[in-house]
Amino acid sequence: MTSISKRDLEKVLEEVFGRVLEEKLAEVWQNGGAGREALREELRPLAEFRAPYEQRDWTRFKKTGNAMQIVLPSGVRRMIPYKGKLVIKTGGTGGLYTYPPLKELYVPKEPGYYREGWDGMYVPGDGLDVLAFVEYNAIEVVKPDLSVDIIKIPGAGDGAGCAIEDPRNAYIYSSHWNGRIYRVNLETKTYELITTAPPGTLSRGLVYSGGRLYAGAESGEVGIWEYDISTGVWSKKVADIHIFGCDWVAKAFWAWGHIDYKKRVIIRSTDMTTFEVNIVPQVLTCGGWMGRPLQMRAYAGALFPFYGVIYALREGVDDGFVPTIYPICSYVRDIVDLAIYNGMLALGYDELFWTLRRDLAPGSVELVSFSELLRAGLLPGQAIIWDSESIDAGDTSLPVVVGGWSRKTLMFLSNVAGTLTIETDIVGDGDWQTYDTISISADTPRWYMFTGDFARLRLSFDAAATVTAKMMLQP
Repeated sequence: MTSISKRDLEKVLEEVFGRVLEEKLAEVWQNGGAGREALREELRPLAEFRAPYEQRDWTRFKKTGNAMQIVLPSGVRRMIPYKGKLVIKTGGTGGLYTYPPLKELYVPKEPGYYREGWDGMYVPGDGLDVLAFVEYNAIEVVKPDLSVDIIKIPGAGDGAGCAIEDPRNAYIYSSHWNGRIYRVNLETKTYELITTAPPGTLSRGLVYSGGRLYAGAESGEVGIWEYDISTGVWSKKVADIHIFGCDWVAKAFWAWGHIDYKKRVIIRSTDMTTFEVNIVPQVLTCGGWMGRPLQMRAYAGALFPFYGVIYALREGVDDGFVPTIYPICSYVRDIVDLAIYNGMLALGYDELFWTLRRDLAPGSVELVSFSELLRAGLLPGQAIIWDSESIDAGDTSLPVVVGGWSRKTLMFLSNVAGTLTIETDIVGDGDWQTYDTISISADTPRWYMFTGDFARLRLSFDAAATVTAKMMLQP
């Protein structure tokens, strides 16, 4: 009998657990969250095989004299540097904290106005200069002296997103369940309900641009929606993609989500007319939805954490290039937010919302240097391009972000013979060049290994067929 090491067994258990959990979670989300507790009980015995929380190496960052762990009573939702402090918004307790030193700034006590705010923003200058955090049925306004004012909005919901129109007027997307959007005057503490989102559940995040609001739908009428404030009309800009969140960074709109729970995607637009969809890999060791973006914003010129990978932004906007992302390292715990504080990267961790044993993990913030971030390196990843999908002759796949991994392997399978064309985009600016053409036999898997580094690739096949295409990525 072949022996297996303890570490190999742990890897197998993690992989099996991840697959089972992902399939079950897909069912839960399709049912609007119903069945979550039943799922937790059903999978509890399997979860016990996993190492205790305190024994897991959740981050892959080396603990040096420059790394610090800040433990909080519940998971991080938002972090914003302000007045020499790092202001941290948490879920669960709904508390606001400052660091350093770690100090409780405000924890809501009144029933009905606490627990689960998801977003926050800096409102600059013009005599205001405040932070605003959306909270359950309220907005918390942090003033320059670090005192906190509360704007209560009964019935608003769990504070899923916010956006600024001008230094005094903010829009808050109140809840990803009721879809209400309010205009709030942060100076007079007044508010008005301006619209309710179209059918479906909007996700976290809200973007204001040119008199319009943009938000994404995670379920129901999924996609990216635009709201014209002057006319009061909603219209869909992108369809058939489940959107987890959105943001405006480096002269571009960014959104992230998935297609049919299989293809993880990032969407970008520089003109709010054309929206480009890119498939991004998911780290294989991130079982299930580990690393699922909850409210992942982009910061620090800019860094994006998505699906187990932290990407850096290559702008090039002023040179006429389209901004693109490039993977720099992997992580295996939910990074809900990140920020730059005192020359270090602050990584805000969730309390593992989907973990079966909720008592295992408080929230925390880890401060790491950029050199540690680069040394962490990439873990193996996988990207699904087509998954037993029917395509027409000449169809071109969505682009796949693959830069950064040194070993890239494609697996392609078709039920009919034909020619597969591979195109690559070297720096991610949209300059596509033919990399290779490959003869494909029917019902015979074809493995293809790439050489060299490039930012993205895409495929096309010259026959109508049912095809499967996956990228396996190794550091």
